[in-house]
Amino acid sequence: MSWFGKEKSPDGTNIIRHNAVERKFGFTEKSTAGFAQKREAAYEKLFGKALRVSHEVIPQVPHIDVYIFQRSRGDQIEYSLVTGGMSDLKMTLPRRAKDVPRRVELIFYCAEPRDEYISTLRWIAHFPHDSKSWLGYGHTMPNGAPQPLFGEAQNSIRFCLCRRS
Repeated sequence: MSWFGKEKSPDGTNIIRHNAVERKFGFTEKSTAGFAQKREAAYEKLFGKALRVSHEVIPQVPHIDVYIFQRSRGDQIEYSLVTGGMSDLKMTLPRRAKDVPRRVELIFYCAEPRDEYISTLRWIAHFPHDSKSWLGYGHTMPNGAPQPLFGEAQNSIRFCLCRRS
């Protein structure tokens, strides 16, 4: 702890602790109904036709589906897992945040679309809404007890925040 009472990481970044999250159940407002169609059209333009969509079964706010896209890079196959629904609601930004998107979607690149990747991506997409917080470039977030997210496997993981205007 610094003398200002804020916890710091080894590099000097402020650590913000979140209290228990508040998951909301139900349906997202009707005013966002057209977002899904526009989002899917943009995804198809960027990634091609979705291989499949992992639909969120329990009605939660916001409703997060994960789109699975496949593409070839040379002789390798790469998958893009893309959230759909996170941007239906604005994130809660601090007043001091300037030029920060309030609505984003997440993109996860991987060698195979494993169920644990899909459920983790969905959990991360819910986090800013459940904790009345936000995710931005360079952010890290808690995963409970510090441990590798996907077991002992060495993963090259890149998260991208896809800004929606």
